[in-house]
Amino acid sequence: MTRRDLQFWGVETGAVASPPEPPAQVLGSPTPAALESLQWALIGSHTGNQLSALIIDFTHEEILAAYNQLEFQQQQHLRKIWVTKLESGSQLQR
Repeated sequence: MTRRDLQFWGVETGAVASPPEPPAQVLGSPTPAALESLQWALIGSHTGNQLSALIIDFTHEEILAAYNQLEFQQQQHLRKIWVTKLESGSQLQR
């Protein structure tokens, strides 16, 4: 975990930053059906390990595209899960 990871998720400042906008549609972009499936997988995640598994299975662009289409409360829930995972990882490294 890097300082930049913590800053992105708002751990150091107390404010949660918005993820960068996904790139414009490009060749090979996920289909709407694939984005919807990924959105359901994101919403269904309850642990940082589940989110990590999605990061392994999908590209950064796919995850950002699906994440940006979620409702604000859903995004906040995912941020909370991810911040918890990042914080617990930093405690293990001490």
